[in-house]
Amino acid sequence: MPRARPSTAAGRGLAAAMLAAAVLAAPAQAGTVTTLVSSSSLDLSGYPAAAQLSVELVRKGPLGDVVIGHAAGTADAGGALHIGAGGTCWSTFTPEIRAGDTVRVSMGSVTDSAVVPGLTVNWPGLATGTGTQVTGDAPDGPVKAELLDAGGATIETQDLTAAAGTWTAPFAATLAAGARATVIDAGNTTVVENPLPPRADCPPTSPFNATAVTAIDPGHVVAGTPTINAAGAGQNLIVQGPAGDAALTLTATLNGGAPEPAPVIGGILTATFPAADLAKLPDGQVTVGVTGGVGLTMTKDTVAPGPPTSTPPPGRYLTAPSVTLAPPEPGAQVRYTLDGSAPGFDSPIYAAPIHVTTNETIRAFAVDAVGNPGPVVSLPYQLAPAGAPPGMPPGTVPDGTGTTPVAPPPAAARVAITLAKRISLPRLKSRGLTATVELGQGTTAVRFTVYRRVIRRGHRRLKLVASVVRVPGRAGRYRVKLNPRALGLTREGLYRLKVVPGLSRATLDESAMRTVWLRIVR
Repeated sequence: MPRARPSTAAGRGLAAAMLAAAVLAAPAQAGTVTTLVSSSSLDLSGYPAAAQLSVELVRKGPLGDVVIGHAAGTADAGGALHIGAGGTCWSTFTPEIRAGDTVRVSMGSVTDSAVVPGLTVNWPGLATGTGTQVTGDAPDGPVKAELLDAGGATIETQDLTAAAGTWTAPFAATLAAGARATVIDAGNTTVVENPLPPRADCPPTSPFNATAVTAIDPGHVVAGTPTINAAGAGQNLIVQGPAGDAALTLTATLNGGAPEPAPVIGGILTATFPAADLAKLPDGQVTVGVTGGVGLTMTKDTVAPGPPTSTPPPGRYLTAPSVTLAPPEPGAQVRYTLDGSAPGFDSPIYAAPIHVTTNETIRAFAVDAVGNPGPVVSLPYQLAPAGAPPGMPPGTVPDGTGTTPVAPPPAAARVAITLAKRISLPRLKSRGLTATVELGQGTTAVRFTVYRRVIRRGHRRLKLVASVVRVPGRAGRYRVKLNPRALGLTREGLYRLKVVPGLSRATLDESAMRTVWLRIVR
């Protein structure tokens, strides 16, 4: 069974350092985790060569587990990775490892979990007239102490008894340069070693025992992202993190506002900001600061995505269509239902074309990368009844053939800009913008909407510039010359042109829209 081996270094009154180990919980591909308690060193071994490893240091807090440190790196050819002194640095904040913390190591879908035990060994040992005396602490059970030489070879072994107290090992051997002491429990699953071989220091991001904000209440942040979404912005914001000294009186601030108390319980600080304070802040960067410690910067994003689109568009079809759903923006997902019920966050995520074999309505909405939901759209599909006359164009079926007559929905408008995707501003002003628009069966009106991409507070947004409706009156292929001034195309930048068809000016169908991008240059 693989093991985790933690240890402690001298600090804050400790006489010396300790190295301890615990059994990992994960089965396949689990490895050994070695941590230096009361410092920030952590060694991983026994993993596949070149494995991508992600590490979390977790401490129990008043509201549950709190991630107080994170690091990631690649195992070397021997399947090992060192984090901390002389190896891969912790990200953002360098945590202090304490007995009772949990180390989680993830490799793909496999996660190892090890609790740092409180087994200690004090070093250097005490030289006596007959040898060396080494002491330490053990939570329970018998332990076995070993004295090692500088090369790691065992010099002498002592079998000891420890029951929630201290142990003493009277070695006959005398101290030598580079000597070390180790302790192994009766189950041979926990190893304590002191001292560790020296290493070069990793460039520090902060002192290992610093106070920091490292975690946000899960209700406010989508896992894996530092973003507060619309749902989280309407709730109290709870922040947590390690406290370097439980005796400190700490406060936390939100974007430099009024300080809130951050009491410390079990080495974890907790501060709560009212939802009203969070709601006042505009979308963009939000920073939580803490007294004498490392703050945390995240993003507030409450903008809902648009609706998903479908191909082919809703309508009547002679043959069963295979419908694809597309999210409105990169990183978004589409959730849907086929039974007419309203979709929710527990509905299936769209992953493959939907084969429509009977009359049914697909109801769907998009969820952006930070968890903001968009509007629900209904996408009705109908199949032609048996006996429909041959030669009918796809997507239509005549009324009065055994089904309830319905008006044919608008077909998709297919848009093609005859100019290059890039156009100079002088040319645009002198010649205008020409597009080719093809309107499908039943479509008599079309709306042109122009958005300009802007960057605010480091985030990209689409700003509405102009919207105009044209009514050709019937389906067909049109060559359209658009007035740049009427569409707001008067300055350099990247623009998105959206074309929405409809049966009339009053019945435009957003689900059948088509878009194209245009860049205007000097």
